[in-house]
Amino acid sequence: MAIAIVPKDYDFKKSNFRREGWLTMSEADDLICKHFGVEPDPKHFYQNWFDQFFYFDWCNVKGFYHFDSEYCFDGFETADEATLHYFKHQLHLWQDDIGLWDSVDACKQYVQCYIEPIIKTIYDSGYRIVSLNLG
Repeated sequence: MAIAIVPKDYDFKKSNFRREGWLTMSEADDLICKHFGVEPDPKHFYQNWFDQFFYFDWCNVKGFYHFDSEYCFDGFETADEATLHYFKHQLHLWQDDIGLWDSVDACKQYVQCYIEPIIKTIYDSGYRIVSLNLG
């Protein structure tokens, strides 16, 4: 599984899976840093956002077969949809008593303060987050 940041109007079928217009994670970091008025770090992503986005890999993907291999994908159409998906996975950690959060409010505050602004920046810039399963 992996994630991609693709143009909002990107159509997997019509593009024949060419990655035209997709942002690399470094380009996405540059976009995020520019939005928040900080210089990109040569070694680390802003607010460690990329390491936090692995929750998008857990999205149930849907797709179709392409040649002899399966290409599955599922995009979050809006920033709110992506944020809600992320928040739900954070809540699972709390409910499973993994100890990451003291309360639902602490989890919600983290997502609102650190994750949601990054997701909104991606979507406001004309992109969306897509969960991929390329096999």
